[in-house]
Amino acid sequence: GSLVALRPTETPLVFLDMDGVLVNEPGVWQGYKLPKGSQTGIGKRINRLAVAELNRITDASGAQIVISSTWRYLFPDFIETWLKQAGMTGVIVGKTPDFRMDPREGPTSENRGAQITMWPAKNNHTGPYVVLDDADTAGEGHKDKFVQCRFYSGLTSERADKAIAILTA
Repeated sequence: GSLVALRPTETPLVFLDMDGVLVNEPGVWQGYKLPKGSQTGIGKRINRLAVAELNRITDASGAQIVISSTWRYLFPDFIETWLKQAGMTGVIVGKTPDFRMDPREGPTSENRGAQITMWPAKNNHTGPYVVLDDADTAGEGHKDKFVQCRFYSGLTSERADKAIAILTA
């Protein structure tokens, strides 16, 4: 059959968290406190098996990636490079807005679900999407599109299968 080119607004999306999805070690995000030059080792903690499952999702669905993790502002200069070094083959097309009310509060003061809701509206996206996150708050407003990962196991093949089913339904 012939492939029908999707308009960018219809391209499936994966809203991607890092800690608890592709990174399964506690305290990694605190690396943002490290001097800029010494942050590069953090990327080595990305779970390559979980990245392979992410690749399976993007390959099977044609989905592109929107970063919803706090890493989007903790490590903005490194995140794409680190993911590629860990084997990611997908395409990152954006990141969710950052509206922490108090910068002193850091990553704890964000409402992930609301940020995810804003991205499709702001970018005129009407296609399917899935939210991969370990935090309950990320699923707020996205119940049928939310694949909740567990911190120490992350993105497993079962969770990837569920994401593929959502994106290709």
